[in-house]
Amino acid sequence: MLAILKETWGEIAFLMGLSGGIWYLLEPPIHGSSGTLSGFVGVVVLGTALGVRATLRQWTCRYVTVLILGLGFVAISMAVVFFADYVVQRSHLVMNYRIGPTQTVEIIRGMEYQPGVDYELRTDQGLLSDAGGLNGRSLIWTRESIIESERRLSIGYVRTALATLLAAMFFVEILRLGAASR
Repeated sequence: MLAILKETWGEIAFLMGLSGGIWYLLEPPIHGSSGTLSGFVGVVVLGTALGVRATLRQWTCRYVTVLILGLGFVAISMAVVFFADYVVQRSHLVMNYRIGPTQTVEIIRGMEYQPGVDYELRTDQGLLSDAGGLNGRSLIWTRESIIESERRLSIGYVRTALATLLAAMFFVEILRLGAASR
């Protein structure tokens, strides 16, 4: 049992690394949660892969194989739509904030400005600098809109990464089944 866990986890790590670390780079910059969402997606995919592997060992009939193959195609199709939506949301909700002359950090902006903030005449960079930097986000955007932005990005990231990795794992299991039957 431990061997199958190690093997499956290694495959998931390989698939995540194969994409050049894109999942880690695309993870939303929510303070204090770096890598948490990617780790969660990895654990869910591990559980699903083990479930699919166990199902294929129990029932190797054509219907189960076609079902898993169909799930793979549905998941990869959904991943394309989810990815496009996530990239658009990320481009609107994440900004680069300059700290000093050479360093920048990504921060999640809100969707609604605080009353009285003159956002039409100033850049978000300038507003944030005047509000004291990163800790002044809630003086520029409402706290609720910042939380909503973080929630949207987290959901978008998880569903995109999950659909992509699940599709890959479904296809890997079908390939594994074909190789075992030869």
